[in-house]
Amino acid sequence: MNCKHCGAFLPEGTKFCPSCGTEVVEEVVQPQYNAVPQYDVQPQYQQYVGYEAPAYDQTERAASAKSALTWGILGLAFAVSFYLSFLGIIFSAIAKNKVKAYVAAFGEPTAKVKTGNGLATGGLIAGIVLTVLLVIFIIAVAGAASIDYYY
Repeated sequence: MNCKHCGAFLPEGTKFCPSCGTEVVEEVVQPQYNAVPQYDVQPQYQQYVGYEAPAYDQTERAASAKSALTWGILGLAFAVSFYLSFLGIIFSAIAKNKVKAYVAAFGEPTAKVKTGNGLATGGLIAGIVLTVLLVIFIIAVAGAASIDYYY
């Protein structure tokens, strides 16, 4: 270490300079930290290119279309059966939900999906009409059974 006043060499542990008599003050050097790291090269960020729909394989797409069609067929089949028409309403509602899920996942519906949607709509209409008729029939039979016929 050297004296700051005269530049003379100072031995280790000296409190005063032997040449000029100036008091030696040891400076504590604080390390400097940069809050923001300095880069030699500007970092490169990936460009946003837009949303890409997830890739589905053809088997998943076909299975989803088949499911919508199957539930549509079940909905219509049960809707036209007089005593099970309420099941037709339930199955048709499931088919409509499957069609909506297909369109949300894959976009434009295929012919199977459109057919399933049509069958589901028919199943809902037939199921509701026949369920109302069934309720009317049950009320009529119950009313007729309570009438006493005297001759």
